[in-house]
Amino acid sequence: MELSISEIRNKEAWQQKGYELPDFDIESVKKRTLQEPMWLHFGAGNIFRAFPAVMQQTLLNESLSDKGIIVCESYDEEIIEKAYTPFENLSLLVTLKSDGSIGKKVVASVIHGISTKGNMHELEEIFISPSLQIVSFTITEKGYSLTDNQGHYFPQVIREFENIHEEPKSLMGIIANLCYKRYLQGKLPIALVSMDNCSHNGAKLYEAVRTFADNWVDKGLVDKGFLDYID
Repeated sequence: MELSISEIRNKEAWQQKGYELPDFDIESVKKRTLQEPMWLHFGAGNIFRAFPAVMQQTLLNESLSDKGIIVCESYDEEIIEKAYTPFENLSLLVTLKSDGSIGKKVVASVIHGISTKGNMHELEEIFISPSLQIVSFTITEKGYSLTDNQGHYFPQVIREFENIHEEPKSLMGIIANLCYKRYLQGKLPIALVSMDNCSHNGAKLYEAVRTFADNWVDKGLVDKGFLDYID
């Protein structure tokens, strides 16, 4: 038994060993998702795979959604290379239950996995798609930080404040840049949602993105309407 889309089509063998399988057509969901992406998530680690990805699988199983998630990793790119791509973005959720039994579930709601490095054009195409509704994050609290412990902006962040046209490297710079591309497409709506377990997670995300917008407006790099869009 190998974790692949073709292998899990042999449902009986997997179910005999106690695995719960996806109850939807993976290829159809993949096609719809890539054509009209709905959900982009940053942070491809186990928190994402065990919770948001499983939640979306439940919606797909119950026909309450017909699209999956595109996940992007900006920090540990090996996650995509070693844990997603070789297994066609499938994963296993193993749950130790209160009665001592073990639940085993094949999760197939993640349709595509990419890293930020070298994939900015693809990310931009996803981000400016009118069908995109939500961009979510599990990047830990430090992922939203623009400053060191002395309150000084990181050198990379300062460079990104100065020039919106160069490809950003900080994740919050990337997000702000992508938001601006979406703004230029006609101020398309989007929900940015932090799912990190930290106090005021939404405020941290908002403040980081708006700080970039503030600096770009102050320097005349973008028009003031971008601030209103972020707000």
